[in-house]
Amino acid sequence: MLEPNDPRTTHLLKAESSFGWMAGMPSGNALTYFRGSIDEAHTFLKGRLAAVLTANPWLCARLVKRDEMHGVAMTWSDEALAEALSALQTDTSSILHLAPTELKDKLGLENPYKDLCRALTRSKLAVPVGKRCLKEGRPLLSLCLIPTGPSEFAVWLSMSHIIADGYTAYAILNMLLSKEEASVVALEPERDHSFDTKLAEAIGQEEKAILDFSLPGILNALGSHYFRKTPKALCFRLNTQAIEAEKLAYLQSNSTEGSTPPFISANDIVTSTLGRMLEFTSLYMAMNLRGRIPLNPNAAEVDRGQGLAGNYESGIFFFEGDFDEPASIRSAQGGTRPGLYQRPPRANGLIQPIPGFWKRALGRPGLVTNWSGWKAAFELPGCDTVLHLPITELDRPFFESAIVFQSRPDEISVLIFSRVIDSMTQVNAFSPIFGAALSSELFPAGRAL
Repeated sequence: MLEPNDPRTTHLLKAESSFGWMAGMPSGNALTYFRGSIDEAHTFLKGRLAAVLTANPWLCARLVKRDEMHGVAMTWSDEALAEALSALQTDTSSILHLAPTELKDKLGLENPYKDLCRALTRSKLAVPVGKRCLKEGRPLLSLCLIPTGPSEFAVWLSMSHIIADGYTAYAILNMLLSKEEASVVALEPERDHSFDTKLAEAIGQEEKAILDFSLPGILNALGSHYFRKTPKALCFRLNTQAIEAEKLAYLQSNSTEGSTPPFISANDIVTSTLGRMLEFTSLYMAMNLRGRIPLNPNAAEVDRGQGLAGNYESGIFFFEGDFDEPASIRSAQGGTRPGLYQRPPRANGLIQPIPGFWKRALGRPGLVTNWSGWKAAFELPGCDTVLHLPITELDRPFFESAIVFQSRPDEISVLIFSRVIDSMTQVNAFSPIFGAALSSELFPAGRAL
């Protein structure tokens, strides 16, 4: 039995411990704007962060090397938690930061999105890549309150991707930015080390091998970064009425028998439409595996992993012709082939093979990730919520991509980074499901990043 100050250790998953992740995976960053008193918000967040850390002491962890398992673990102790709680009370916390001077006057909503991203991701308060956290013993979580105007401020969460996927980061953010004490819950940090095997079975062995290492993908990213024009960022709202109309039209015109999916979802419609609009030659649809495959670090009882912290995300690869219709996106998600998350068979009954080396190295691969299903009704006592934004590292080589997210509690938006879309005119002309621009100040149409 552990003594109070004995360290707790969680050995990380194979991917989390890999060189690619430790050296190159940026932290997850999200920015939420509020109108109200920053001092009252600071007082509230001090208490709420203390409750979240108490329920999830692994957030006080540091990365350490280990000879066993995959070589990297995170470790924490009751003593580390006590020190973190004491530091919160004395305003000396290495996690919670109020009005950092380096970010003064840099995060106003009148500034372009690219400037917000650069200010935050270059800040010394941003959680760095895993290898730096390991070498320097850095905290894996950072929370900042930054004034943005009279009675206006932003809350910035930065969290290491080595210990948390988007699902985990948003779970923590929802605990912090909620008036309800019941929102604070304990997530299980112990990893299910059978995940790697389960993932290969679910998405395909060849597809899993590409995720582990893809030389064509690396060459494509570097070539695009150095020899193609810089992607432009645009952000626009979704027209939910148009999406509902398309879902209804599908139900009215398609049979529910045989291999045809009985319905299509908003995500199916948005993913297919984005892939075509952005002219991807291949599309990687990111996907949270919790609730889809059995996940539990304790083999005695199998659940669906909804309470697990860590990285249990992956995705489905689609190639040319695989994502032309929303029904193809739906068929790939275990609907017609239970337990399999893979591009659907063509009319001949065969799954399209993965394209060859040079086609992948020279093509236009893209990523679509949908965060809109994660609760984002962020709130603080006495404050009005203004806007929520994902923050990205724009200076690194990256694929053209699209992020679907809740910009406000009642509003879904899409943030795209594209080399083929220059303006909102093109976006609105392509499909009625795409609505008005989110902000002409944050995302000035036609301006390169």
